[in-house]
Amino acid sequence: MRTPRLPAQGIRDLLLLTITSPLWLPLGFVLALWIRTTSPGPVFFRQTRIGRAGRPFVLWKFRTLQGTDHEARHARHIEQLFAHDVPLLKLDATDEKAGRLIPLGRLIRAAGFDEIPQIFNILRGEMSLVGPRPVTPAELAACRQLGRSRLKVRPGLTGWWQVNGKNETTLRRMLALDAVYVRHTSHALDLSILIRTISVVLRATLETLAAPSSATIAVPDAA
Repeated sequence: MRTPRLPAQGIRDLLLLTITSPLWLPLGFVLALWIRTTSPGPVFFRQTRIGRAGRPFVLWKFRTLQGTDHEARHARHIEQLFAHDVPLLKLDATDEKAGRLIPLGRLIRAAGFDEIPQIFNILRGEMSLVGPRPVTPAELAACRQLGRSRLKVRPGLTGWWQVNGKNETTLRRMLALDAVYVRHTSHALDLSILIRTISVVLRATLETLAAPSSATIAVPDAA
C-alpha cells in the first residue's frame, strides 16, 4: 500500500509549536535551570537516532540521570529487552532506587518534559510532532524487517505506539504499531494521537505522583 503524503506537515507542526510556545518555552527554561543547579553534568542528553530515509540525526533530551554513561546503559537495556521480548519498561524505578536519577527525574520523565528539547529537532526538519518513535541504529538493526517502513516518514515526538500501550508493549510490538501508523498516516490520525497523548501523559504523571517510591526523591551526592 502506498504511504499517504502529508505535504503540509511541516507547516502544521510550526503552527502548533508557535501557538503553544508560551507553555513549552518557559517550562523548558525552568527545567534547564533545575538540571543545572541540582546535579553535575550537562543539561542535555544527546543520542544518535535514525530519521527519514535512514538518515542519522542527533536527538536532544533533557538529562535526567546523574553521570555521563547514559548511552551505553541504554544500549545494554535495549539489547536485553529485545533478546527476551519483554515490555519496553524504562529503568526509572531501578535508577531511582540506585540514586542515578536527578532530583525529580522520575516525574520529569513521566510527564514527558525530558522530551521538550526535541522541539528543536522538529524545527530542524529531523522530526515531526507525530510519527514513529525515533529508534537508535542498534534498535533498527535488531529488527530490520519491521523497521524498514518507518524510514518513509519522519520520526515523531509522539505517535501511535505511545498512545497504545507504550511501556506495556515489546520492542517488536512497538515496531509493528509504528508500521501500522505509516500505512494509515493522515492529518486526522495525527490530531487524534496528539489529543490522546495529553491524557496518556496526564495519567502517567498522576500514577508517578501517587507511587510510594516517588514520595521522597533522594538527592545523590555529587560525584
